[in-house]
Amino acid sequence: MKKNFIVKRLLLLIALLSLENTAFCQEPIIINPTTYDLYPLMKQNLIPLQNADEQPKPISDLPNAVLRYQHNVISTELINQLQKKPDPYPVERYTLVLPDLASVRDTLLVMVGLENKARERTVNTLLIGSEGKNLVYFIDYNNNYNFTDDGEPLRFRKKTDIKTITIRSAGKNEQFSYLLYDLAQFPQYLQSYGVDLSKSAVQTTKEPMFAVPLLSHQSRLNASFGFMTGSGGESFSFATVDGVEKEYVATIDAISLLSASVSYAFKNLNLGVEIGYEGNQIGQTNYRVNGFTNYNIGKWPRKRFLYGAFVEYDIRLYRNLYFTPSYHVFKYNYLKTGPFQGYGNDLNREYTHNTIFQNRQGERYGAKIKLPVSEKVLFYAELGYVRNHLEVNSDFIQEAYQVESLEAEYRTFNYGFGCQILLLNPQ
Repeated sequence: MKKNFIVKRLLLLIALLSLENTAFCQEPIIINPTTYDLYPLMKQNLIPLQNADEQPKPISDLPNAVLRYQHNVISTELINQLQKKPDPYPVERYTLVLPDLASVRDTLLVMVGLENKARERTVNTLLIGSEGKNLVYFIDYNNNYNFTDDGEPLRFRKKTDIKTITIRSAGKNEQFSYLLYDLAQFPQYLQSYGVDLSKSAVQTTKEPMFAVPLLSHQSRLNASFGFMTGSGGESFSFATVDGVEKEYVATIDAISLLSASVSYAFKNLNLGVEIGYEGNQIGQTNYRVNGFTNYNIGKWPRKRFLYGAFVEYDIRLYRNLYFTPSYHVFKYNYLKTGPFQGYGNDLNREYTHNTIFQNRQGERYGAKIKLPVSEKVLFYAELGYVRNHLEVNSDFIQEAYQVESLEAEYRTFNYGFGCQILLLNPQ
């Protein structure tokens, strides 16, 4: 009777111990430990390093544990359980602060045991995710179990590359180092963890760091400042009643345009007003009569003040990169005007440029590439084709001519850069 009682008590104690061990094994830190380390596979596929004694050890030669990631709570005890080394690593439990994993799938968690020259020991963690046919490596360089403060993840340009990973850990006198290979060399090994490199990359719909260049989905007020340069030409021509063709031509070798604008955006549509100051470097000035050319004739205007309006539409190309077609209309006045000084007595010598050239207006067809650099500032590069419309005062020509033959042309091609600043973004 007493013997049966003792046996029952022993069986009950064994059952309780079994339940306790089972509960421990079900903790989220122990996840699919089907293959314990990298060495058995890698040793058959990797070429031995030269001067191996002088270099950090490969990750496959160090105590390591590879798991299919399912939980952000880890314990360094796992590396001791899987490796079963006589000299275990310090046991610590951490909650990982994860990086942005929106673009990866099939994530692995790797723990590696390290020892530095000062005989100090630590456990480092890294996350490995698949991006289509390639792998991306998130490495905890400062060993604080926070992957958001370690810079850009590592991507191997060539699958056969070898990278030296340097780890700095708070409270340690020396840094730690190890060599990392690209596990994409071993697709069968990855498949044992359910990582399939034949899958397409994840298509993310994540918003850019700065929503739609200063381009939120709300209305906003912006100011822009720009500089443009370029070149072009201008001319006017007419035919006398006797049929003689006459033309005055000037080349514009360089343009310097400073502009400022204010625009109000309705989502991606921008409406604005702008002003500008433009200086032109005039090149050749010629006078042509029936195909014959006389050089250095005519004094063309060099400076003008512009004012007008524009419309733009921002189109996102990729993340923080935007393409913005634009259309501008403007009027302008010449500054520091003077007489034209034509050939002989053909033209009025008293009229100044603003009197000679009337109904001065223009339009510019352009496009910008915008790149936000902060929440309130973006830089842009711009191209533009400018058509300037103007009419020549009929009294400017001092001889009889065919009125319908009078034509004027003024066109330029511009390019430049500038910045856009967010002034107001009502919520």
